[in-house]
Amino acid sequence: MGFRQAEEDSAAASNTASMVVMNVRMVSGMMGEMLRAISEVKTCVQQSQEASVQATAQTDQTSERIGQLGRAVDRIASTAELINKIAQETNMLSLNATIEAARARRAGALPWSRAKSRLCPNRRPRQPKISTGNYVPSARPTANWLRR
Repeated sequence: MGFRQAEEDSAAASNTASMVVMNVRMVSGMMGEMLRAISEVKTCVQQSQEASVQATAQTDQTSERIGQLGRAVDRIASTAELINKIAQETNMLSLNATIEAARARRAGALPWSRAKSRLCPNRRPRQPKISTGNYVPSARPTANWLRR
């Protein structure tokens, strides 16, 4: 019995060793796949980080540009208000000249053709209503969010 038992034990050990070798090879293959997958994830994360940095930089640039545009709109609005005030003064001066021309005509001091030309003032220019208000939002909150 000893020899047969030893042979059976040897065969069982050999089978077990073969199974262990097969399992080690399978685990080794799986580890290789995991390493490739981890490497791919790492590459994707790096690309995402680069894209995030670029998006943040572009958002900062956009925010600065929006601020510049907002300041330009404010300057344009100030200029339009100044033009409006000048137009109002010009209209007032024209009205005064018309009144004076009518008085002079009544008094006989001006010939009718000159008085008539002063009685027809230029049309009043349309008064633009320009207000920037809060129409220029800031892109800073977006840039700050992207930095997180």
